[in-house]
Amino acid sequence: MSDLNCEWLVENFGGRNAVVFDIGCADLADSIRFRRFLPDARIYSFEPSPVHQKNNRTLAEEYDIFYYDMAISNRSGTAVFYPGNI
Repeated sequence: MSDLNCEWLVENFGGRNAVVFDIGCADLADSIRFRRFLPDARIYSFEPSPVHQKNNRTLAEEYDIFYYDMAISNRSGTAVFYPGNI
């Protein structure tokens, strides 16, 4: 989990039509925190690791998160994904 300052999020984006992109969302933990602190935001989460896909699809539906099992890049195409140990 990252070191999110949720109070700052609410002060700066609460009550607005916020849009959040969680790129490299892993297990959706931060995306779910965004949802809790910014209940009206549109949240888009991206994670290419197949390890998280099944669980993320279920969680995304539960928390009204737009989840995509893909990576974000400045190039089109496919690549081999090598997840880290953490």
